[in-house]
Amino acid sequence: MKTPVPRRTMTPDEMQAIERMYGITYPVASWDKRFMRMLSGCETISEKEAAQLWRVFIKYRRQMSFPGQRELLRMAEGLAAPDLRKVSAAQRAQAEIDALKAKYAESMATPHAS
Repeated sequence: MKTPVPRRTMTPDEMQAIERMYGITYPVASWDKRFMRMLSGCETISEKEAAQLWRVFIKYRRQMSFPGQRELLRMAEGLAAPDLRKVSAAQRAQAEIDALKAKYAESMATPHAS
């Protein structure tokens, strides 16, 4: 039996973020659009949803302009869920670097015939 996800009342900052994102243009049929529509009618939020709210807020920050935006963005940077595409890309890049380092170390370790 699944236990329900714990939910809490939204903070004033979370409500402000949702309110500020009403005029955002999202890609057609995107997850972000569905997610924000779902949140706009809610009074409670889970911790995972809150982290995703801040991730989406940062992602679309260039479409917003309002007083206090910088403070809200600073706070969002500490609360946002990581963008998994960026994390995956960084891991792939690091794996390529590690492979090149290993190849270089191997080539330097083998004696060269003179």
